Amino acid sequence: MKDKNIKKQLKSAGYAGIASLVLFIVWSILTIFMEYLSIILYDKEISTVLYAIITIILAVSVIYFFKGFVLIGKKLKNQFLVANSYIFIIFVVIYSAYLIIGGGIFPSCENLEKIENIPENSFETKYYCWEDDFNIELLPIEFWIKSVIMLILIWSFGIINIFFGIVIYKLKDEFGNIAKSAGILHIIAGILSMLIYYEIAVFLMLFSTILDIIILFRASEKFK
Repeated sequence: MKDKNIKKQLKSAGYAGIASLVLFIVWSILTIFMEYLSIILYDKEISTVLYAIITIILAVSVIYFFKGFVLIGKKLKNQFLVANSYIFIIFVVIYSAYLIIGGGIFPSCENLEKIENIPENSFETKYYCWEDDFNIELLPIEFWIKSVIMLILIWSFGIINIFFGIVIYKLKDEFGNIAKSAGILHIIAGILSMLIYYEIAVFLMLFSTILDIIILFRASEKFK
């Protein structure tokens, strides 16, 4: 693989990282205001399709972003970086797929009939879909199944982040304090994610991603 080609690919990965940050902000806003978007568009299906499209584009940009670290790992003959980058890519694919089709694995919230004759203070208290706020009741067993799946994904995100952070931290000899700071942020984000402080973990990931982007651009200059 020629160095000039690597330089171009690393820069492209850096730009993909910038794009993923912007898309993530858009995706987050869309997720938060999904109900209101459905009302504005007068059609929930349109907002759902829009959500799926942005999720796919975001996933593609993140995958291309992590491919940059695969290149760095191969160039430095760092198999741990290569392996962890591929693991992150696999996780992104699985998580994105779940976000897009996960709601379809179970009966649609809108099609579920109301659960009658259940005392308000009973163990089988009614639950609601967390995907939207239309107050459509979801059967408890399905709620717990989705809870377990999300918990597994969040813990997986945490574990992957911790190992990726350790690998990035060890790049300090090649990329200095930027790598150390990025690695530490990844590790902290991973720990917080495993402690179910997912929102804080994602917030820290925004800053670690910025540092990761800087690493990619520095690598494009280093390997020229």
